[in-house]
Amino acid sequence: MKILVVSNLFPPCQEGGYEVQCAQMVRQLRMRGHSVHVLTAAPAIPLVAADPVDSDVTRTMQSSHYLRRRRMMHAGQLTQVLAEVATNFVCPENVYSLLREIDELEPDVAYLWNLVGLGGLGLVSGLAYRGLPWVWHLEDAVPRFLCQLRGRLLPHLVQVSQPVMRGTWLVCSTRLVAEIERAGPRLDGRVEFIPAWIDEPRLPPVASPHVPGEPLRVVYSGVMATFKGTEILLDALGQLHAEGHRVTLDLIGPVQEPRLQDVVNAASLHEAVTFHGPLPHDAVLQMLPRSHVFAFPTHEREPFGVAPLEAAARGVVPVLSESCGISEWLVDRLHCLKAPRSPDQFANVLRQIMTGEIDLTPIARRARVAALRDFSIARWVPKVEQALADAAATSAGLSGRTASGHRAALMFEQIVNVTLEEMMAA
Repeated sequence: MKILVVSNLFPPCQEGGYEVQCAQMVRQLRMRGHSVHVLTAAPAIPLVAADPVDSDVTRTMQSSHYLRRRRMMHAGQLTQVLAEVATNFVCPENVYSLLREIDELEPDVAYLWNLVGLGGLGLVSGLAYRGLPWVWHLEDAVPRFLCQLRGRLLPHLVQVSQPVMRGTWLVCSTRLVAEIERAGPRLDGRVEFIPAWIDEPRLPPVASPHVPGEPLRVVYSGVMATFKGTEILLDALGQLHAEGHRVTLDLIGPVQEPRLQDVVNAASLHEAVTFHGPLPHDAVLQMLPRSHVFAFPTHEREPFGVAPLEAAARGVVPVLSESCGISEWLVDRLHCLKAPRSPDQFANVLRQIMTGEIDLTPIARRARVAALRDFSIARWVPKVEQALADAAATSAGLSGRTASGHRAALMFEQIVNVTLEEMMAA
C-alpha cells in the first residue's frame, strides 16, 4: 500500500508520546513493505546536521500549536483567537500542502495522527473532497479539540464537521470515545480499540524484588502537575513518612508547578524525594529498574499512558489511579495495583506493600510478561495494517482538484474570521 501519514510533528520534532508512537508505527509499516510518506509541520527549531534525514518525510506544513502561540501571549485577544482558528479549524496553506501531496503520491489511504495545530477540520474536509479514505489513530480527544475555541466546544462547528467525521478510528481506550462524543462529534464508521504500545528491541533488565521491611523505591516519569497527580503522590508519601515508613520517590520530568517543591519542604520530604528534571528517554528507561513500583495517580481523562507499560516491562509494578485509560487494559492485583485517586488510597496501597500484605514479586513477573507480550508493537501492527487495507479497499478513486479545494479552504477561513470579528466587536 501507499500510505500518506499526516501528523502535527514527527521525530526528532515532538511534543510527547503521541509523535513517538506515530514514528514507531511508521517504521514498522515500512519494514512490512509498505510505502509510507509522512506529511508534517516544519520544525519550530531548525534541525541540526546530526538529526536523521528521511526523504519520505515532508516538513512543509505550518503549525499554530499552543507551543508557538505562547509567543503571542501579549498579543491582542482577536489575534490569539484567529491563531486558534488556524490551529483547530482550517489553515488554507496546509490544505493546499495536503492536496498537492495527494496529487504527487496518489496514495491508497491516509493515516491520520494528531492534527491539532494544523487546522485539522480543514484537512479532514480536504480528504473528503478528494475522496481519499482515511484511518485516524486517536491517543487523545483530537476530534473534540478541533471543534473548540478557547477551551469551549462550539455546537455549530460540531454539526458542520459531522459529515466529514466518517472513517476508520483506532482508539486507545473506551473513555476516550466517551470524552470525544460527549456533546462533540460522533466517531462515525468503524471503531477499533488498540492500546498504546511499547517498542522494546531488546529484552530489558529486571528490577530487584522488594523485600518487606526494606525501603520502598517509588518512581514517576512525566509532567509534574496537578492533573497528573503529583501532589497526591507527595501527600501520600508524607503520610507514610509520618508513620515511620521508609519510602523514596524519584520524580523524572518537567515541573509545571514550582509550588510542588514547597509541598516537599512542608512535609520534610527533601531527603526522600528527588526531582531529576527532564531526562532523555534512554536515561529514563535505565533508571526504571532501580525502583519497585511506578506510581501513576493521573487524572480520569488520561487517554492511556505509556510510561507504566515501560516500567512493567522491567518488572516495576504500576500503581495506577483506578479510572484512567491504561486501567482499562490491566487487571488489579494481577499485573498492576489500582487505587482511587486520593492521597489516602495511594498511601494505603504502598503501606500494604511495605508490610508484606501485598507481595510484589508475582505481580511484577506477570506485569513484565503482559507488557512484553500483550503490549508489544509487533502484536498490534497487523491490526493497524488490516484497518488501512480495509479502508483503502473502499476507495472509488481520487476526485476533485487541488485548486478548487484550496479556494474552498480560503473561503471557509474568511467566513470563520469575519464571524469571529463580528462576535468580538459586539
